[in-house]
Amino acid sequence: MNNDDRSFFDARAETWDQDNPVPREKLSRLLDLCDIQPGQDVLDVGTGTGRLIPLLLERVGPEGRICGLDPSGGMLSVARRRHNSPNLRFIQSPAESIPFTDGSFDLALCYSVFPHFEDPPEAIREMVRILKPSGSLVIAHTEGREAINARHRSAGRHVANDILPPACEVSQLLTRQPLRIRKSLDCPDFFFVSAIKRPARVS
Repeated sequence: MNNDDRSFFDARAETWDQDNPVPREKLSRLLDLCDIQPGQDVLDVGTGTGRLIPLLLERVGPEGRICGLDPSGGMLSVARRRHNSPNLRFIQSPAESIPFTDGSFDLALCYSVFPHFEDPPEAIREMVRILKPSGSLVIAHTEGREAINARHRSAGRHVANDILPPACEVSQLLTRQPLRIRKSLDCPDFFFVSAIKRPARVS
């Protein structure tokens, strides 16, 4: 996320959820597709105001761990105020330099954030790095690609060029890393691409 994007989200953080409502059933559909299990460790990349946090906490249970990552201080300020749990933390950082060691998470979930990555290939590399063996990377939106791109183009210069590519192009980016595509949906009202981290080759 570049400085323009960060300023855009900082300025809108306090009213973001009211201005951009998402039905709970759509969020539940997204998380159902992620197949999150109790006890798993999940990195919510681009967590924003923490919209997914309550649902994620329900699914991983007290033995799991959630970390919300976002470069926007304004968004994280709202998230920290709204959400609190012993197994939850928030970190301000871009996806291109995730401050965790290799193999730390079962799932890296990118909800409504992929178009805003400043360097998508580097962000993907970082997310693959912090995944455990056979961990999952998910890129998802609870709207269709055309609606997302039209809204970004009309929102002004800050995010006008933040465009979500077709699912096939996103899948191609993912498979340049040690990832195997699990599911790909590019529907008029939903976007979802998931991939599994392949085991390291033994020489």
